[in-house]
Order: sequence, then C-alpha cells, then structure tokens
Amino acid sequence: MKCELDMTTYTLELINSIKKGETSFSVDELIDFAARNKILLHFLRSLDLSGEIRDREERRYTLFLKSLEEVKNILNRSNYDYAFFKLNRPVYYVPADIDIIVSTKHVVKVASEFIRHSFRFEVCEPFTITLTRGSIIVDLYTYPSLGNVVYLDGQRLLKYKKQVEIEGLEIISLEEFVEAIVALSHAIDKEWLYTLNDYFTVSSWFNRKSLDLCYELGCVYEAQLAFQFNGLIEKGLVEAPIKLSNGYKSIIWSRKLIRNHETRATLLRSLSWFKDPRFGKSLFSKFTRETY
Repeated sequence: MKCELDMTTYTLELINSIKKGETSFSVDELIDFAARNKILLHFLRSLDLSGEIRDREERRYTLFLKSLEEVKNILNRSNYDYAFFKLNRPVYYVPADIDIIVSTKHVVKVASEFIRHSFRFEVCEPFTITLTRGSIIVDLYTYPSLGNVVYLDGQRLLKYKKQVEIEGLEIISLEEFVEAIVALSHAIDKEWLYTLNDYFTVSSWFNRKSLDLCYELGCVYEAQLAFQFNGLIEKGLVEAPIKLSNGYKSIIWSRKLIRNHETRATLLRSLSWFKDPRFGKSLFSKFTRETY
C-alpha cells in the first residue's frame, strides 16, 4: 500500500480526496496544490476542513457572490444581450474577476451603464473592456483574445445562453457543454496552463455537442489536448497545473491561424500590440509562472 501511495501524484491524490472526503497525504501540501489549481474552496468543502484558510475562502466567496449580484442587477436594467462565463463550474472556486460576453451591438451601452454606477475604465482594448469599482473587477468581452488576437468567437457563444443558479443566485450564463469549450480554450490558447479546475470542467461537461461546436469554432486540437492532459492526470503521470511547452504553443497557434477566420482577421490588425511594453511583460509572465 505504501508503494502505491509513493507513486501517486499530489494531483491525483487531490482528485481522490475530493471524491472520498478524506486523505492520508499532508493536508497543508494538498491545500497548496488546490490553490494553484483554482479549486481551493472546493477541496476545503469536500473534506469539511475548518480554520483560518477555510474562513478566508468563504469570505472571499461571499464577497464574490455579492459582487456578482450587484453586476447582475446593473445588467438587468435593460434588455442587453449578454452572458456571464467562466463563473459557472462544476467545482466551487472564487473567480478573480467577473467575466461577461456581450453582443457587439450592446457593448458600448453596457460599458456606459457600468460607468453610471460608479465603475471606471481600467483597460479599453478592441475586444475587451475592464471596469472596476472598489474590489469589483468586471471584464466585458466581445471576443476572447490574446494580445488582441481573437481565439474564440464570442458572438457565436451568445447563441448558447441559459439561466443557471450559483448558490441561489440566478444568472444568465452559457450552457454547460459550451462552458467546457470556454474552459479548455482559455487554458490552452490563452493561459498556457491547464489546471484541475479545467480538468473537472472538461471531464464533467464536455460531450458530443461540445465536440461538434469545437469543429465549428476551430478548436478541436485544443479539445484533443485537454483530453490528453486529463488522461495523464488520471494515470498519475503529471502534476497540475500542466504548463504547455513551446512546441504545443507553436502548433496550437499555427493551426488556429489556418482554421480560425477570426484569428487570421485580427492578427494583422493587432501587430502594433506586440510593440507595447505591456505585451512583453505579459508574455514573460506567461512563460515563467506556475499558475494564474
């Protein structure tokens, strides 16, 4: 039995401990892995752990839900075409900000609505507007992008909206099979890190409808990679987050340029962004970090 434990990765034990509600590993070390994999609150709740860390995460989650309700109420003042995304997941976690896909027809009006409610502009880019008010950070997307190069058709995603409930709060979000695509595309195309948050989302919600939509959106290769990563995780062959190699990044974006119209169309228009010092800092961070 000891031999089996020695061969188990912390990542695999983290998954198993969530399923069983107990662990024989060091809880402190698993907490560190859970935090890096964006599932800390889920792990703490699954094992019913108490203490300062649990209290802090619960407070952060309560604050997030309060902020989410405020943002929802602002959006509901008019008949905007929008959907929250990257918030509804099969695990409990505390998002760093509130992400919203907005119709290109309504994005200016939505941004103005937030300004009227004491938010201020932090970043205004071709496909993303970041607004803040105190500790609340809201990102409005028309198209998810990296360095102003589109990697996913955000307007197409808006066709798959539904009402979901998060801790009793009803919001407009994307359908679960679409959220699985958003999770793997965000991890692989943009962040270049695949976390257990992504693992649980893909393994729980990716289905045949997801695959069909991946063909339409030009992200089948990313889906294949996600399932490859899931297999490695389940066999205990890697620790998560999985950091994508430079080879993978080259293949991903080469294929995307060939197969994705939005990527090709925005690349040439975005070349000036590569001269921006912020791009260099962002790129350096992506190459060196262990999580995000």
